[in-house]
Amino acid sequence: HHLSLHFKCQTGCTANYVGSYLPGFDFMKQRCLVNKQPHRTPLHCDAAQADSARLCPCTDEPDPISSILELVKGERGLSCNAACARAGFTCSEELGQRINSCHHLSLHFKCQTGCTANYVGSYLPGFDFMKQRCLVNKQPHRTPLHCDAAQADSARLCPCTDEPDPISSILELVKGERGLSCNAACARAGFTCSEELG
Repeated sequence: HHLSLHFKCQTGCTANYVGSYLPGFDFMKQRCLVNKQPHRTPLHCDAAQADSARLCPCTDEPDPISSILELVKGERGLSCNAACARAGFTCSEELGQRINSCHHLSLHFKCQTGCTANYVGSYLPGFDFMKQRCLVNKQPHRTPLHCDAAQADSARLCPCTDEPDPISSILELVKGERGLSCNAACARAGFTCSEELG
C-alpha cells in the first residue's frame, strides 16, 4: 500500500523477494518489491541496489520508539488493554515486538529464576509467578502479542502509548532515488533513517 502511494508500480507489487534494501521499486521490472522475510533479512539504512529506489523509514526523533512507548507492568492475570487503561494509556500491538526481550522484562520484574525465550504465546513477554521466571516469546512473528490476552499465573509487560497511531506519528516515509541508500535519502529530506521503524 505505501509503495503504490510513492511509486508507479506498472507491473504490480510482489513479496517474492528478500533483501535488506526492501521495500522499494525495481526500475528494470517496473515493479514494487516487498521483503518476504523482513524478520530474517531486516531493512538496513545503508543498503542500496543500483536499479532500485527505496521507500525509506525516516524520523526526526533521536530515539523514536522511546518517544511514543510507555512500558507498563501489568498485574497478575490482567490483560494489557486493562493494564494500559489503568495507567491512562492504550495498548499498542504494533509496538509489542519491540519490548519482547529479557532486558525490558528485567527493568520491571525480579526474574528470580532467570529469563527464557522457550515459550510461545500472545500474552508474552511477561512474568510467570509459578516459575518465578521472566518469559520472552520465542516466535513473536508467528504468535504476536495481543493486547487482550491474559494468563492467570502471569503478569504482562505491556506496550502502551497515548498516540492513536503511534508509528505514523514519528515516521516519515521518504521516496529514495535510484541507487540511493535510505541514509542518504533521509538525510536529503532533513531526517534520519530508522531501522527500528523499518
